[in-house]
Amino acid sequence: MADLHKRVYSMLGQNNNLKNNDIVKHFVQEGFKRRTIYDIIKRYEIGLPAEDLPNSGRPTSFKGKSLKRLQNAATNRIGVSQRSLGKKFGVTQSNIHYNLNKLVLVWLGLSAKGISIPYIDGTKGLAITADIYINKCLSKRRSFIEEHHAGDEYIFWPNLASSHYAHKNSTMASSTKHQIRTKRTPLHSQTFQSRIRLTAFGTAFQPRNPIELLSSSSKIQSLFRCAMQCNQNRQCRTFDYDYLSLICRLFEGELSTGSILYNDTLSSRIGAIFYDATIQSYSSYGQPCQQCGMGVNRYLQCINNTCQCPPNTFWDGQICLNQLYNGSNCNYSLPSCRQDLNLYCSNQTSKCTVLEIGVISTVAMTSVQSSSLMTTYTASSQSQTSTHTATSQSQTSTHTATSQSKTSITTVTSSPVTSIFWAFDNNVNDLYNVYNGVPTSVTYYSPGINGYGTAAQFSYSISSINIPSPYINLQNRSYTFDCWVNPGTTIYSNDYLIFFVCPVQQNDKCMQVLIRYGKPMLTIWYGDCLSSNNITVSVWTHLAFVFDYHASQATLYVNGVVDTVCTSYPSFQGTPNIASWIGCASAVSMYYAGLIDQLSLVTRVKTGLEILDAATLVLYYSFDNNVSADSGPNLINGTGINVAFASGRINQAVMLNTTPAYVTASNLVLFSLLNQPYSFSFWINAYSTINATLVHAWKSTLNNNSCLPILGFTSLGSIVAQKRNSTTIVSIGGPVISPHTWVH
Repeated sequence: MADLHKRVYSMLGQNNNLKNNDIVKHFVQEGFKRRTIYDIIKRYEIGLPAEDLPNSGRPTSFKGKSLKRLQNAATNRIGVSQRSLGKKFGVTQSNIHYNLNKLVLVWLGLSAKGISIPYIDGTKGLAITADIYINKCLSKRRSFIEEHHAGDEYIFWPNLASSHYAHKNSTMASSTKHQIRTKRTPLHSQTFQSRIRLTAFGTAFQPRNPIELLSSSSKIQSLFRCAMQCNQNRQCRTFDYDYLSLICRLFEGELSTGSILYNDTLSSRIGAIFYDATIQSYSSYGQPCQQCGMGVNRYLQCINNTCQCPPNTFWDGQICLNQLYNGSNCNYSLPSCRQDLNLYCSNQTSKCTVLEIGVISTVAMTSVQSSSLMTTYTASSQSQTSTHTATSQSQTSTHTATSQSKTSITTVTSSPVTSIFWAFDNNVNDLYNVYNGVPTSVTYYSPGINGYGTAAQFSYSISSINIPSPYINLQNRSYTFDCWVNPGTTIYSNDYLIFFVCPVQQNDKCMQVLIRYGKPMLTIWYGDCLSSNNITVSVWTHLAFVFDYHASQATLYVNGVVDTVCTSYPSFQGTPNIASWIGCASAVSMYYAGLIDQLSLVTRVKTGLEILDAATLVLYYSFDNNVSADSGPNLINGTGINVAFASGRINQAVMLNTTPAYVTASNLVLFSLLNQPYSFSFWINAYSTINATLVHAWKSTLNNNSCLPILGFTSLGSIVAQKRNSTTIVSIGGPVISPHTWVH
């Protein structure tokens, strides 16, 4: 081993142009373990000699001034390690430990039920003994176990210290009737740990992209429990917690990839999981899945039978790093760009670039604008970007990206994306007239989800739509299904089938997109990705089922929000040689009852932003020389009365300077849903802010007509919003808005 140390040190000292990864590969080819070489390189980098310092026999004693120097170097100096002190004084770590005072052992039991009485005492050595553990530590924990965990099957130990597994422990457990079964304790529990660095109070995390938000949970009682949630999720690298709202948010981006926001309440702080090449779990990269199964390895997961990086990260030769966004510098020899956003690393620019398939028409992101005295009706989500994609059968595609300052053209070669869209507007034809359906006992219900069309109406065990040809090819591909459903009353006692294709009823060759007893589900026989939440009967709900072939991950969205994530999910292996079905699969006795509308299937991973828009963006008017064009997913074109156009906050604006002058949109089904949140977003530049209406809602029924100014100005020029609550109108006032100024 000493000879190996010298050889590695020699290569490091003589070959300044060699990268560490090249040296590791060289010695791995000779049969040495990767981790061994990394450890030697680490010794070199921190300045340790090639040969170990003498550490046999009686440890070196420090006397006089040397002992005083050692004590001063260690006392009350948090973060000074014994290894660094050994390097400074030219001795081994054990010598430093021997000459310092006793360690203070603080031991306690911790679970979701609370914390046990701690044991605090001094101890010699780097670890506690079995006697101390049984006679001191466990005795302090006994009342805590008996009160909260007497019926539990086993206890999870904090690490792999041998004292936890001594024979004396089993004897003590039996004599006190503790339900501690050490043989069933997960022996890899230590490798599913992480180190977390906390920021100061008054900080919150802002990711570079909103899609990095993995979850947001309320009623989390402590920062520690929030940290536990992050540690249990391999994709989580950063979290923040608010002590007042008890909200815990998990993010997949490392702290350095986003921004730290500061606030005056001092109620929140950020936790960042520590990542570097010294984490031993990374030594299992590329190894069989036994090395990274659930509960075994926190940093790697099983993908395609080997230990790989979690989704949206890539292997740089040492650790898993976050994949990069559009325009970021990248290494084109590595999958360093966000593949779920269709990005790839250009070998010409070494930057992450959008990979577009076919002919793409993109509507630029703008803000809705208006001028004074505008009366408009706009419901929108936080996102206001719309992208429309047409199918291309070509193997080579050209993407033209246009901005205000430049136009760039990038040509790439890739497999074509299949895009299918069934609008169900009085027929079952595909929007692109390729995958047209053949209906059986299907009727049409008006209005559909967009207010002007229709939805397909199914009767259980009677109605069906057959897609005979061409055959839909989903074999070994990514895909996204999304649609609107309004299910019937028997949903909680039946399987409600949405889409079905099954060349043969064998493993991985039969696909079902369905609602199982009220819960959304994607299944590739027999890999099930099932939601834990029920959807509501007779209410419009947006569902999206996304499979990422490269990440082997399925994601279920409900109303635009991630509901369920299933990792290590199988790809569809069925040969495209059979028809597909919507709303019926007689071969497996599955059917659908209720309404389905706007069913889309594309053979790519839709982004969370696209799905959020499809589910929540009612309409979006940019007012760029066309008052009626809706750039949102529902294409609800408006009508302008006495409108003109002028220069806007961004591009063009609609000008309303006569009486009457307004923009109107009707039949907004989504906006009429009860007990749903809503928002309006636009820019205004008012000529006058006195008694003016911005948004006005009107609803007509057979027996009642009702209207309500939702947003406008008071007689004093301040902004005011109103909402009808049963028979009461609730209002909230805002600041005075200055005229002749663009305000959002």
